[in-house]
Amino acid sequence: MRVYLSSTLSDLEDERRAVKDALSGDYTVVESYEADPRPLWQSCIGDVASCAIHIGIVGMRYGFVPPGQEKSITELEFDAARAAGLPCFMFVRKVGAVLTSFTDLFTRENDPQRIEAFRARLSSGENDLPRAAQFTTADDLRIKVLRALHRQALHRQAPAATSEPIVESPLPKPKPVAAPAMTELQKLYRYLQDNWETLRTQQAFPPIPGGRPDYSPAPPQRPLWAKDLARDGHGLYLDVDFAGVVQRFRWIDPGEFMMGSPADEPQRNDNEGPRHRVRLSKGLWLADTACTQALWGAVMGGKNPSRFQGDVRNPVERVSWDDVRHFLERVSARLPGWLQTCRPRPSGSTRAGRGATRRSVLAQPSVRSRPIMMETTLVQAAGKATTGRRPWR
Repeated sequence: MRVYLSSTLSDLEDERRAVKDALSGDYTVVESYEADPRPLWQSCIGDVASCAIHIGIVGMRYGFVPPGQEKSITELEFDAARAAGLPCFMFVRKVGAVLTSFTDLFTRENDPQRIEAFRARLSSGENDLPRAAQFTTADDLRIKVLRALHRQALHRQAPAATSEPIVESPLPKPKPVAAPAMTELQKLYRYLQDNWETLRTQQAFPPIPGGRPDYSPAPPQRPLWAKDLARDGHGLYLDVDFAGVVQRFRWIDPGEFMMGSPADEPQRNDNEGPRHRVRLSKGLWLADTACTQALWGAVMGGKNPSRFQGDVRNPVERVSWDDVRHFLERVSARLPGWLQTCRPRPSGSTRAGRGATRRSVLAQPSVRSRPIMMETTLVQAAGKATTGRRPWR
């Protein structure tokens, strides 16, 4: 017997899998994934009409609304099943069992009132609507689907003339389905979801179970390509000579820091959060300024591409990502092994997006009339030297 399974996808993958596993062998579960010359919503409705039973799973996402239609595909499938006279079994997930990230209130994919109205419709108790059942987990849903279809089979097999009540036989136990092991990324994602309200306002490091890792590596040795290795008030540094232009690098010890802007920081952008812990398991050498025009010329030669010339200590600007990639390749040829932490992205992928022009990517001037001289921007931050402000990128 063909059963049509209807739901939104990304938020109910585990639930769909649980239903399909429970019905395998006894039912043919139909999903609208095959190639079809008709528009998506028409092919879905056509698949509904080819089935004998409709099963709908509803969470807190309304789903895709096709152009020219006023309802989502999930609700259109439900209406099509009722119009075709199919037995409809609807299962609505309890609000408290839905992760916040799987709601229209979080994703803004649809007006949250639309899914609220659909859920209210299924729970309204109107005479012409099937009664929906609530569930919490995928296992809970699996049991309730089997129970509903079992009752449906008993009613279908009962003699039409009898007036005696139907006694249901015990429901067979569902087949155990081993949950797939979660990857480390999935564990982190689930942790962030469960603790988001706490983490988003947290300004300091939370305690680490078992204590903080020991970051006490041996001090770095001077690389063969370095001109000098010494220590000043900011910490350990080395100088590298590029054809007469000296660039200073600062040693960054292994450790941890919080990356991202606090939610209450004035003038922050939405893409500057949430704050999260970053752990450096190995130390690294980091240039203490952005690339100056002098350094660019020493490595690349040729004409200075910058608009704001007059002082070679100014940052280089009006260079493309491909230009920077060639720059790093030349530096790497002189300093073997130093590019382990700064490999460029594939050609064509930039912060400015694909198709960015040669004069639109790196170090364009921001609200200032000209870039700041890099040697005047050195500040102290957590005991490390860094540039206080940088040109807009």
